[in-house]
Amino acid sequence: MDRVWPASVEQLKAGDMVKKTFLSSDGAGEGLWVLVKQITSWGIIGPLLNPPSETYVPQLEEGSIVAVNLFEIIDWVRDHK
Repeated sequence: MDRVWPASVEQLKAGDMVKKTFLSSDGAGEGLWVLVKQITSWGIIGPLLNPPSETYVPQLEEGSIVAVNLFEIIDWVRDHK
């Protein structure tokens, strides 16, 4: 199945999942899934769906509410339910 990459936030909807790389202070990164709960003019806001490694992002935990800019999305899934 071909997916069209979301070119704008209008292509996302509540219930979709987006993936963002969260960077540690030393520049290492970890890709984490975020559930789209709120759509803004610049991206989305929602909870983390998987627990982050304490090595990379110790300040976050599964369920933490985070913001993701459209340009930070590295993957996405339409309404994962």
